[in-house]
Amino acid sequence: MVVAGVKLTPNFYKNNGLILEKEKNIGGKMDSHSSGHSIAITGFMKLPSVLNEGSVCFIITNSWGSGWGYGGNACISEKWLLNNRNINPFVSVDSIVLK
Repeated sequence: MVVAGVKLTPNFYKNNGLILEKEKNIGGKMDSHSSGHSIAITGFMKLPSVLNEGSVCFIITNSWGSGWGYGGNACISEKWLLNNRNINPFVSVDSIVLK
């Protein structure tokens, strides 16, 4: 697992489990998390080239519960992650809650 810091886009807030850069302005209302939020990257898978979103999709787990994404998880495209990664590459973790 890798912990990453990202800036959020509207489609991060409300999605069906796939977050693409080309759909970044579609979705939920922005809030205080938008300037910086931590996610756990737990894996990756190949993306179809027809999407034009990079070659892989990163499987992430979010702390917002099972009502977010697809059961609390989503796949973010390589293009979305590269464009929305936080400038500071270090993320501090002060606790981990296992469910």
